[in-house]
Amino acid sequence: MSHFLRIEEQPAPWRSLPLIQSAGRTHDSAASRAVRLLRSAWARGERPHAWIGFPQRRSNAGFGPSRAPLPIGALEKLWATGAPFVQPCPACRNAAYLVGAGGHPSVGGIDLVCTGCDQRWHQPIGGLRRVMQALNELSLQGTEFVATEPQPHPNDGSALAAALGAPIDPPAH
Repeated sequence: MSHFLRIEEQPAPWRSLPLIQSAGRTHDSAASRAVRLLRSAWARGERPHAWIGFPQRRSNAGFGPSRAPLPIGALEKLWATGAPFVQPCPACRNAAYLVGAGGHPSVGGIDLVCTGCDQRWHQPIGGLRRVMQALNELSLQGTEFVATEPQPHPNDGSALAAALGAPIDPPAH
């Protein structure tokens, strides 16, 4: 008899672990602004191409067959799912939205940014495989945006800025 739980039997960490402040970068006004601009465009009925990447430097989950950096079409589905991809900000209680996902074999999670106070948060989930499993099982399974494998490519946000017709600052280091 094994003393280890299979991944699918393990309790979801976001149900018992609180959001923690992101290490090194506690505020991210660029990501917060990009979230607000994108949500406003969608609310106006504008539909930028779903495979345009969201600006980021560190997220390493790849999506779809080409292992693309986090596409806005995936964000739309993830945000529509709600928790854990949209959560109340512990600092101001406004909504914090997923803006990145990734990790290493033994540690990883999702990064969220609050659109009210620009605070950046991290939700520990487990290793990269566990992170991708959470993205898929909770929201992306059966879509073209399935999280597949690691990808090493950052995204400066220029394609999203062009699609939205608004400047977007590149992601902070």
